[in-house]
Amino acid sequence: MKRKSVIFLLALELYATSTMVIKKETPYDQQKLNEIYTKYYEKNYNIKIDLNQKKSTTLKSDLYNEFEINFIFVKTGSFMMGSLDNANSQPVHEVKINYNFYMSKYEVTNKEYLKFLNANMKNFKDSWIEIQSGWSRSNIKKDTKYYVDKEFENQPVVYVSWEGAKAYTKWLSDISGSSFRLPTESEWEYVARGNTKTNFFFGDDENLLDSYSWSYTNSGASLHDVGLLKANNLGLHDMSGNAWEWCEDTYSGTYKNAKSDGSANLQGYVKVAKTAASTNSWLKSGSNSEVKELETIVTDDKVMRGGSFLNFSSSHMTHYREDDNYQSKSKNVGFRIVKIVKEEK
Repeated sequence: MKRKSVIFLLALELYATSTMVIKKETPYDQQKLNEIYTKYYEKNYNIKIDLNQKKSTTLKSDLYNEFEINFIFVKTGSFMMGSLDNANSQPVHEVKINYNFYMSKYEVTNKEYLKFLNANMKNFKDSWIEIQSGWSRSNIKKDTKYYVDKEFENQPVVYVSWEGAKAYTKWLSDISGSSFRLPTESEWEYVARGNTKTNFFFGDDENLLDSYSWSYTNSGASLHDVGLLKANNLGLHDMSGNAWEWCEDTYSGTYKNAKSDGSANLQGYVKVAKTAASTNSWLKSGSNSEVKELETIVTDDKVMRGGSFLNFSSSHMTHYREDDNYQSKSKNVGFRIVKIVKEEK
């Protein structure tokens, strides 16, 4: 009987360790248990644990047990933002980010965005995202609820507007108690560069692009599941290619009045040809073409970064930037998110 009791107690101990149920009254050393806890989750779930904060960089919502987002911790730092290669990436300027934050390791997927849609069926707005219909090629469908075919679950959500991306971050903040938003443009470039100063985050050799990025040359004109190609220096996947990514900022045609503290640019200006109204064509500053007469106008277009599966290598450079209307929805535009960890300065 004693032998059976010992075996039973050992079995209970093994079960408690394997399921990581750690109680306050445990007789074991708490630091050792935390180390076991860390190794277990890193090995089985690829979740990084900060032993000092004792918090996982993976968000788990109490409302959805299977709902999981992986984040990478980004430390404070500074970098030179922009490039001399494109007029809309000038002037090159120093940005100092004096706060830590988390950025999602992958672009937000269809599976993740569906949680938001199905939680907001009564409040759904057409301006958020396209739903598959006779004319739309969106992979998201609607029956009694929103869904996608299983083969598309882990692809980046696309046909989503900046407004739809913002609505997702607000919902996520509301249900989790944490604060989420889109990355600012400077945060995005800071993370994409990963302490590099080259055109691409992997160097200047564009022949290496296919190992890191889904582009026109290797995508087969199609989106792919997130995380299939190599990550950048900070461990984030698809910072180049697959889908363009919305940023928090309003677009400006240059960095002349850009912020230097990592915060978002909320007022946008572009220069357009004065004859635009009569010819129904216009040119933003930043183009390599020449226009003799330009005027500055206010814009509410939003910044997009990273290039996509439809673009050539030049659009995948870490400094390259594009813009579109905040309600625009395209087959190659998605987003990733930032989790705020402390008050930003």
